[in-house]
Amino acid sequence: MHETATDSNMDVNLREVPRVCDKIAQKEKEGKTFFSFEYFPPKTEAGVENLHARIDRMASLEPLFCDITWGAGGSTATLTMDIATNIQKYQGLDCMMHLTCTNMPAGVAKEALKESKEKGIHNILALRGDPPAGEEWKAAVDGFEHAIDLVKFIRQQYGDYFSITVAGYPEGHPDGFLAGKISYEEELANLKAKVEAGADVIITQMFFDVDLFLGFVKKCRDAGIKVPILPGILPLMNYNGFKRMTGFCKTAVPSELSEALEKVKDDDAAVKDLGIRYGIDMCTKILKSGLCPGIHFYTLNTENTVMAMVDGLGFVSSTEAIRSLPFRQSTLDPRRNERVRPIYWANRFKSYLYRTTNWEKYPEIQWTNGTARMFSDPPKENILNNGDVTPEAAKKLLEHYGELDSIAAVQAMFAKYYSKERANFPWCEKDGLYEQASLMKSQLLWMCKLGLLPINAQARANGVPSSDPVLGWGAKKGLVYQKAYVEFFAPKDQLDALIESAKEYPTVTISALSSKTDMVMSNTMDSATTVTWGIFPNQEILQPWVLDPVSFKAWSDEAFGIWRSLASHYGLDSNSSKTINRIADTYYLVSMLDNDYAQGDVFKVISQSIRN
Repeated sequence: MHETATDSNMDVNLREVPRVCDKIAQKEKEGKTFFSFEYFPPKTEAGVENLHARIDRMASLEPLFCDITWGAGGSTATLTMDIATNIQKYQGLDCMMHLTCTNMPAGVAKEALKESKEKGIHNILALRGDPPAGEEWKAAVDGFEHAIDLVKFIRQQYGDYFSITVAGYPEGHPDGFLAGKISYEEELANLKAKVEAGADVIITQMFFDVDLFLGFVKKCRDAGIKVPILPGILPLMNYNGFKRMTGFCKTAVPSELSEALEKVKDDDAAVKDLGIRYGIDMCTKILKSGLCPGIHFYTLNTENTVMAMVDGLGFVSSTEAIRSLPFRQSTLDPRRNERVRPIYWANRFKSYLYRTTNWEKYPEIQWTNGTARMFSDPPKENILNNGDVTPEAAKKLLEHYGELDSIAAVQAMFAKYYSKERANFPWCEKDGLYEQASLMKSQLLWMCKLGLLPINAQARANGVPSSDPVLGWGAKKGLVYQKAYVEFFAPKDQLDALIESAKEYPTVTISALSSKTDMVMSNTMDSATTVTWGIFPNQEILQPWVLDPVSFKAWSDEAFGIWRSLASHYGLDSNSSKTINRIADTYYLVSMLDNDYAQGDVFKVISQSIRN
């Protein structure tokens, strides 16, 4: 349909750019469109947890940025700040934080901006804000009268540190032109004044009349407003919500949309389908006009409708990789340019981020031995169920995994994960089977039957195109290489057999640790070993995944801690708890790597150990 925004070569560069205005400028220079998402702070802890899980999934589409709203008078200030910070830390997206004038003394705004800078937030959406329900809007004592006052304040206090976005109203502000208080020309003049005061980007209020919106953009350009203008698109999700929102905002609804909606208003699925199709048509017309560089979606904290529109617009390729690296980079300073990690945490990246939070520097090109000696203790809240062993938590876990009162039952639990019968897995933070495992599913299930309990794996790859949808990452026209790797728990007798068999395979390295003994190794690995690398045009070789003996020790403490946490949910005297603790006490965590990336196969060693 049009050239997409998710060119991996661009994404590698854009992750080094924190300000939204600079990201947009870079996209415009390359002639590439983009999209972004807006979210709001949920009211409950469970809602916040669900939102982050949703953003995790939506972040995989590589939006250019996202923004998070700010409650009137700072009513959600702490939560908004926490969500924005965590989005940058865990989801790897640059976040734009709203800041409103409503009930906001200058001192409160100053503190919010200070904290934003301290937490690495580089982008602010400056708004006047709406008054509390049923009240007239009025400025706080020592506060700001208009958004332009807030824009001026930010520029005076912080110069160009922040990228500042302001709101635009294609149909006029509900409390301005639409209320008959000022003319449309005066509103345009006010918008221009906000830009001249320091605003870098404009995001519009929602609308459904594309011609009206395009007319607004042209009037802005004629008035001398040159900054990027992003259309704010609100997906139509249900009839009552649509009527309520358009009524509150005094939004014009084209007759063709109104008539089509009335015909299906009692069928929620049909309304949603209509909304997707209408939204795609709107965005297509806007992008074809050439007047806007991208689309901003008001998600209302939902996922399916917006993602269906992104898919329908052809923003994201279904046949090519769009990842910059095999893992999501944090966009918080100073780890924005981090490009190397130990592979052990491939499925527990939040835990890895937590355990390395206090590092002063993060590896960009290669891993060094000194890097791995500063891991914090594993976070209890990242083990299982927030570390809270309540009767409800125990019951939930029992319902999910069933009794684990024998080794066979534990093997079956692992097998159900790899056969996709169960989406959750204690050693994986995300729901569902991790990507690499899908390529090795039969071998991993075979290991489960043998009594070897796999928790991480990587397939061999010898010059796979960087566009490969499963193994690919990085810039276009690159090549990706991977050594075959598998990590698992094994009893001592099977480990001994594996080490003996590995003597016949000089390219294979085995590292093993129990919870109580020193490391056991074959083909000693004294320093970090690259297990994944990519070669791309006009770039240094990237080596994102490594093995490292010091990191392996830090990881093993966490990996065995997950067994202990799991056992605690079953009760100390239960057979399940005794079985799990026996595994934690006697099994080894085994890391097996075949350094022959062209023909190596770690599973051959396992087969050999069985024959021996």
